[in-house]
Amino acid sequence: MSNYSISIIVSLFFVNVVVADTSTENEIESIEVIGKKPLFLLKKDFIKAEDNFYDAYNALVKDREMQMDCKMQSIHDFTRVKKRICVPNFFETIKSDEMDKAVDRVGGRTSISNIMNAVPDNASARRRVGEKNKDMANLMSELIKKNKSLAEKYLTYLSAKNKYETAKKN
Repeated sequence: MSNYSISIIVSLFFVNVVVADTSTENEIESIEVIGKKPLFLLKKDFIKAEDNFYDAYNALVKDREMQMDCKMQSIHDFTRVKKRICVPNFFETIKSDEMDKAVDRVGGRTSISNIMNAVPDNASARRRVGEKNKDMANLMSELIKKNKSLAEKYLTYLSAKNKYETAKKN
């Protein structure tokens, strides 16, 4: 082979390489970043939305018994582990009334032994709470329909709750 033919083969090889390089320079590399909001931030958003909704609801409700109270409460009596719960104020009133009735049934006097032996009537308490829950649901529904700001806070609360519960499942 002559020097001329070797130079043509070598030059053809470089031309192909150069052509290949210029085509890759025109391509733009893209990187996709997919992120998720951490669960603790979703929970924080949910709690904030819940507090905003119940604060607005409580401001509109004149009957203290129908207002909501959110607090951290022990899961049971023998632990320090706490859980956030939101309950209407009438729940504690009914619990207290049923305990007073139980003490009256045992002996009538409020003494340590009577309190320890008193067993509240849970069926009566559940029935009373159920009735009050229906009344409160009707009141809340009426207020949401009448008050645009409360309705917006309610939708925000539901959205935050849904996002948190969906992320918690995954």
